[in-house]
Amino acid sequence: MVAVGESGAYLYARQDEQSEKIARLEKGEELIPLAYAAGTVSWYMVKTQKGEIGWVRLSDVRASDRLEKTFREVQPSIWSAKNTTGRTFAGTWTGDADPATGNASGTWTLQDGAGKTVMSSIWSATKSPKGWSGTWRALIADRTGEYSGVWSANVGLRPNARLGDLFEAAIKEAVAGSWKAGPNSGSWSIRAAN
Repeated sequence: MVAVGESGAYLYARQDEQSEKIARLEKGEELIPLAYAAGTVSWYMVKTQKGEIGWVRLSDVRASDRLEKTFREVQPSIWSAKNTTGRTFAGTWTGDADPATGNASGTWTLQDGAGKTVMSSIWSATKSPKGWSGTWRALIADRTGEYSGVWSANVGLRPNARLGDLFEAAIKEAVAGSWKAGPNSGSWSIRAAN
């Protein structure tokens, strides 16, 4: 957890003080950290106790040294994909699994050709006997509103499988699933590089 250090801090829609202010945060209010972004100004992506998700400046909150060290040591992985027309998409992602439950969560970004983040998102995953299923929520830079959806991966894995096993299976053969966001839906597949 992180706590708001001063009254008057804001929860922003993006890592930008000029972006939409989602909520005013009260001094001492506890927030759940989801991601960390370093730059000229450092930010935490957080979830409030009311369930609102957004960005707060690192300078506006108090965090334990351990939490700050954890976020700074975790380096995001890079992903890229091509659609059926040959267009390439790329970004970063992070993930962390709870060893007790096997559930996983993390963040992902979509970047433009210059490496600027145009979409920031969080994701979660839960293992079932039939595969993995989860949710995602995303904010698009320079736009208001939130996008969200669900996804599933249809791959037979042992009952105590880890999320890493999903990617190991993708080394051997393509792993496929489905996604849905509002009225839109489709299928996806991944093939991991060995």
